[in-house]
Amino acid sequence: MKKLFIFGDSYSDWCNKDEKTLNGETLRKEDFWFQKLADYKNLELWNYGRSGYGAPGCFREFMSFVDEITEDDLVIFGLSWWERYEIHGIGYGYNHNAMHGNITIRTKEQLKNFDWDSSQKIEDFWNHIFNIALYNYIETCVKARGLIDSENRRSKNFVKNVCEVIKDKNLNIKFWTLPELPSDAPSFLKNNLIDIEGKESTFDWLLKNLRYIVGGHDGNIDWHFNREGHEKFFQMVKDKV
Repeated sequence: MKKLFIFGDSYSDWCNKDEKTLNGETLRKEDFWFQKLADYKNLELWNYGRSGYGAPGCFREFMSFVDEITEDDLVIFGLSWWERYEIHGIGYGYNHNAMHGNITIRTKEQLKNFDWDSSQKIEDFWNHIFNIALYNYIETCVKARGLIDSENRRSKNFVKNVCEVIKDKNLNIKFWTLPELPSDAPSFLKNNLIDIEGKESTFDWLLKNLRYIVGGHDGNIDWHFNREGHEKFFQMVKDKV
């Protein structure tokens, strides 16, 4: 059976599946756009979307499975933000830019005197500590060694090389992108964007069509597709790939 391979971040994985979301919905397997697409095209779904992954991480994931993919299969990348970093070995996608506004503890003294929420779950507490430590570590490395600039250069060179692998293997691959593609992104990506509404930036399109996201209260907004959003995106791409 021919296969549908999906790579991307939380917009391409089972985010919110079987959980009651902020708008009261509970999304089931059959609600997700990629499951709808696999059923529509009679393809076996192989989903490797990973919440939190950046665009380069999607290509690293792809290279782990490239030998499983044939010319008869369909591959769709949902490209995420290029500033996200993956911590290899635990599959953690980390967006340093987004974290900037959420980290208020920058010194040992601030950590010592912070007023912790005693009702907080223990896993949420340690997750908070982890993010604080990681953010400040990367900030230190950035100032000392220009970590982000060098990582961005390495990531874009890696993506460029993977695009050459894709072309050599003559694979049927299409892309859609949440943020606008960087000006120095490989032309292969730009030339193979799915021709849909919001082609240049699906996230910008979502900002203009908020009825397609889970939503929520101020300060606690889930920007992912709701049930209607999954159906809308499926209808947009189903005959374009």
